[in-house]
Amino acid sequence: MTLSSRILTFALVSSMQLAVASNAPAVTNQFRGVNWGDSRDNFQAGVIYVSGLSSSDTYDSAQATGTSVMTQFISKLGANAVRMPINEATVSGYWSTYTGAIDAVLSKGSVVLCYWDSAKSNKPADMNAFWQMWKTVVDKYGANKDVYFEVFNEPNMYSTSDLISLYSSWLSQFPAVPKTRVILDGTGNAQNVPNIGSASALDGCLLAVHDYSFFASNTWTSESQWVSQFKGEVGTYSDRAVCTEWGGPMSPGSKSGISYGSLDYSKPSTNYFEAYVRGISSQLHAWNMGSFYWAGLKDGDWYSMTTRTGTGSSLVLSVPNQSGLAQLQNAWTGPASSGAGGNGSLGGSNAGSAGSPTGAAGSVGAGGSGTAGSAEIGGAGGGGGALGVGGAAAGGPAGLAGASGMTDAAGGGPGGPSTAGSDSSSGCSCAIARESSRESGPLALLLGSFGVFTASRLRRRSRPQKL
Repeated sequence: MTLSSRILTFALVSSMQLAVASNAPAVTNQFRGVNWGDSRDNFQAGVIYVSGLSSSDTYDSAQATGTSVMTQFISKLGANAVRMPINEATVSGYWSTYTGAIDAVLSKGSVVLCYWDSAKSNKPADMNAFWQMWKTVVDKYGANKDVYFEVFNEPNMYSTSDLISLYSSWLSQFPAVPKTRVILDGTGNAQNVPNIGSASALDGCLLAVHDYSFFASNTWTSESQWVSQFKGEVGTYSDRAVCTEWGGPMSPGSKSGISYGSLDYSKPSTNYFEAYVRGISSQLHAWNMGSFYWAGLKDGDWYSMTTRTGTGSSLVLSVPNQSGLAQLQNAWTGPASSGAGGNGSLGGSNAGSAGSPTGAAGSVGAGGSGTAGSAEIGGAGGGGGALGVGGAAAGGPAGLAGASGMTDAAGGGPGGPSTAGSDSSSGCSCAIARESSRESGPLALLLGSFGVFTASRLRRRSRPQKL
């Protein structure tokens, strides 16, 4: 075989390997998510009413509330995804109303529909009802690429083998749902990801991890202690994992007889809550892992990232702790290229277009063109965000920082120097990607994406696999 033939063969084999690898989950930072919860908690035997909805709602009124909530999750938090609870009673008796809120969120972002058992430690009372619930949900949303299905929240009542069996049964019952849109909680309270990640029958599915300060010790005031614990929960599966719950106090409150005022997460930790939030945020950022903060909205919960007044089109959300929001946005941002600006709010739309004029969030985008405010969170321009045109090179945030996203070609703010193929690039890199696709057509965009993907894979291989 000639040298040129060998080179051609090697190139073809490498291309095939990359094509196969691209079908598996890589990083999960497409999820810039929050939970929308019932004020009573989502563990209910009856209907779950997420905050702002009630038994008197109709599809239209639920849709109006969902529109208000999601619009403000986007504009005030920079979110692009919402995790919403379901159970048998909600789907059998409230579905025609609840879908109004779900559809409203889907009109602006993505949704994770997750099953909650009735009392934190109960298996489904009637497995026929459990499967019928899921059939109704999948029949409605199975073909929607923006809907993900989290089979069982915190399945602490199952052994590892029984949980793998339950998950395998779910996959068998709904084979048309791509595994990349199925999320499987680790054993326990979603704390043991390797138990599920190592099951070959579940390869290709996303994995869910949960972490809270009450999972460990209130004497841990070092961020590194929380990081170490979190790494132990995820193991070597960070590329497939999504943190579907984490959170800390955002409003004053008390625990174990100790009162806490408004915590400042912007400075070095003085207590275990601050150490926990800062530590988990930094590790999510380092992993490039998507997450869903608990909770984006849950009335009466001091962890809630927003507080609510009103319902329907009159609903207004307020953010009680800006330093906590900054930590959430840091967790979402992922590794930034050197010199990139602050977090910003994510620009772009689901179709990868230029984004909305207000810098609203989208799951995949070429960079928003949003209006920027003064440099509240960092630097002169927003840093990179979720996956943009070309895969790992992110088109990015338009919003909270920067002189004027409107005047920037990519809407991400000037940002800092960036390199094509970096995990999270400034608006400039995204603008180049958009211009390239406009001038050279689909082939140039495909080749550019291939190069970015190759660089991303090489970087991932260099990352230690033992965490």
